[in-house]
Amino acid sequence: MELHLREQTRQLDQEKWRLSAEEARVKTLQNSLETERRMTMEQLAEERADVQRLREEFMREQQRVTLHLQEEKRALSTERAQLASTHRELMTRERHKTDTSIQAEADLEATATAVKQDAAALSVRQAQMKQQEESLARDKREFERRKEAFEEEKDRIGKLSLEVQQRSQEIGELCADRVAIAHERRLLEMDKRAGRCRECAERHSPPLPRT
Repeated sequence: MELHLREQTRQLDQEKWRLSAEEARVKTLQNSLETERRMTMEQLAEERADVQRLREEFMREQQRVTLHLQEEKRALSTERAQLASTHRELMTRERHKTDTSIQAEADLEATATAVKQDAAALSVRQAQMKQQEESLARDKREFERRKEAFEEEKDRIGKLSLEVQQRSQEIGELCADRVAIAHERRLLEMDKRAGRCRECAERHSPPLPRT
C-alpha cells in the first residue's frame, strides 16, 4: 500500500513537472507568437505606408503624364491645323495663280491710269497755285501801295491838324484881344457918358446962396 502511494506520488510529481514544463513551453510559444505578431504588424504598417507613398507618387506621375499628353495632343492638333491651313493656302494660291496674274496686270494698268490722272490733276493744281501766288503778290503790292498812301495821308492829316490847332490858337488869341479892346472901349464910353451927365447936371442946377 505504501509502495503504491509512493508510486502515485511519483507519478503525480512527474505529471506536475510535465505540466509545468508544458506551461512554460506554451508561455514561451505565446511570447514568441506575440513578438512575431507585433513585428508582423509593424512590417505590415511599414509596407502599407510604402504602398500609400508609392500610390501617391504613381498618381502624381500619372497626372503629370496625363497633362503632358494633353499638351502634346493640343500641340499636335494646332500643328495639324496649321499644316492644313498652309496646305489650303498653297492650293488656293496655285488655283488662283493665273487669276492673280491677270488681276495684277489689271491693277497695274489701273495704277498707271490713276498716276496719269493724278499727274494731270497735279499740273492743274500747280497752275492754280501759281495763279493764286501771282494774285497774292498783286494783292500784297496793292496793300503796300495803300499802306504807303495811308501813311502819307496820315502825315498830311497830322500836319493839317497841327496847322488847324495853331490857327485856332491864333484866332483865339485874336478874339481875346478884340474882346479886351471892345471892353476897354465900352468902359471909355461909359466914362464919357458919366462925365457928360455931370456937366449937364451942373448947368441946370440953381446956384447955391452965398452966405
